[in-house]
Amino acid sequence: AWELDPLSPVSHWDLSYTNLVAGRYAEAIHWSNLAIAISPRTLDSYMPGLLAAGRAGRFDEMHRMLALARQNMKEGEGMLHMTAAHCAILEKNFVETRRLLALATALTDKGQVPPAYLGYLYLLLGEADKALVWLQRASDQHDPSLIWIDQIDFEVIAANPITRPILDQPQLKELREIRQRNARAGLNKL
Repeated sequence: AWELDPLSPVSHWDLSYTNLVAGRYAEAIHWSNLAIAISPRTLDSYMPGLLAAGRAGRFDEMHRMLALARQNMKEGEGMLHMTAAHCAILEKNFVETRRLLALATALTDKGQVPPAYLGYLYLLLGEADKALVWLQRASDQHDPSLIWIDQIDFEVIAANPITRPILDQPQLKELREIRQRNARAGLNKL
């Protein structure tokens, strides 16, 4: 798709997300930077690069991209707060994480914040009781962000006894089993 339409931001996003999931962080950052050059006002251009930079410990790169996102994005304030909170968690800046999650939580009623991602970030922060509330809301509302493999790791949810029961719900149990089979087969490394 990229070869057929090298100016399409969608193919750049897909390549960036695919490399993020595969753990190829330098490639994810590369494709994300190309997407940003084409489509700087869309969070999808930034998110995989931000998470890849954070997971790779390239915090200067992560902060540069985050500043650029804040400068260029005119919509999606809630998701930008969530992504910045995820970056703060990767950097172990928990004071900033709490501040950003409070801002994001205030936007949930406006539909700007996916409850699954909010719950997952609370879990990463170590606040499992809050995580459970948001993850259950996500399940009840059939929040599509609950299945984002690049952002929400079911094994992190399963590792916590408070949030583990969320994954016993039929649709999530089946999806977790598929992810586990794919991981055993090496398909998560594309």
